[in-house]
Amino acid sequence: MLRRIVTLACVSFVAGGFALHAAEPAASQPKQPKWAGHLDLGALQTQGNTAKLSATLTAGLTRKVPKHEIDLSANATYGESQDVKDTNKGGLKGRFSWLFTPEFFAFTEGVGEYDEFQSLDLRTRAALGVGWKLLAIPTTELSVRLGGGWVSETYEDPLPDDSFAAVTFGLDFLQRIGEHLVFTQKLDTETSAEDNEDWLLTSETELRSRLSEQISLSLVALNKYDNNPPGDLEENDLTLTTTLGFNF
Repeated sequence: MLRRIVTLACVSFVAGGFALHAAEPAASQPKQPKWAGHLDLGALQTQGNTAKLSATLTAGLTRKVPKHEIDLSANATYGESQDVKDTNKGGLKGRFSWLFTPEFFAFTEGVGEYDEFQSLDLRTRAALGVGWKLLAIPTTELSVRLGGGWVSETYEDPLPDDSFAAVTFGLDFLQRIGEHLVFTQKLDTETSAEDNEDWLLTSETELRSRLSEQISLSLVALNKYDNNPPGDLEENDLTLTTTLGFNF
C-alpha cells in the first residue's frame, strides 16, 4: 500500500508539473530557451592474443526556465571478452523541479536500471522532496536535495527481491574551468526507512572538455555501492569510460 501511495504521488506530481508547464500562457513569459543535450559514445575493440569488445552510450537532455527545470539522462554499457558477453547494464533517470525561489525548489524523480552480471533484472526508485541551491554563480553551481520515496529491486533467481521505503539525499556540483572544461559531481543515496544498514549510493564524476561548439571529450567515473547486496554479489561496482560526444 505504501509503495502504491508513493508511486502515485510521484506520477501525479510529474504529470501535474508538465501539465502546468504546458498550460502557462506564452504571452506571460519571456522567450523560452531551447532544450540542451548531448549524445556520447565510447568504444574499444582488440584482436589477437586478447579479443575484447566494449561500447558505452550515454545521453542527457535538460531544459531550464525561470519556474521549472527538467533533467533527463540515459546510459548503456555492453562488453564481450573472448567472444563471451561479460557486461550488459544501463539505466534511465528523470527529474522535474519546481523553483519557488531562485534558491528553493521541490522535485520529483524516477530512476530505473539493470545489470545482467549483477543478476539485477530491474531496480526502480520513485521519490519526491525539496532542494536548495547553495551556490549559483557563472563558474560554480552547488545544490542539495532531501526527500523520500520507494525503492524496488528485482533479481534473477535464486536471489531474493527487495523493496523498501527510503530517505533520499542528493548533491549536484558543477565547476567551470576556463572556457572549455567543465567538472561535475553527482551523488545520490537511498537509505531504508526501516533499516539504516540497508542503503545504496551512486556517484558520477565527469570531466568534459569542449573540443568545438558541438564536439566534446568526456572522462566519467560511475560508482555504485550497495551496502547490503544479496547473495555473494560485490558491494562496489565501478565503471570508468572515455567518450566522444555531440552537443546540441
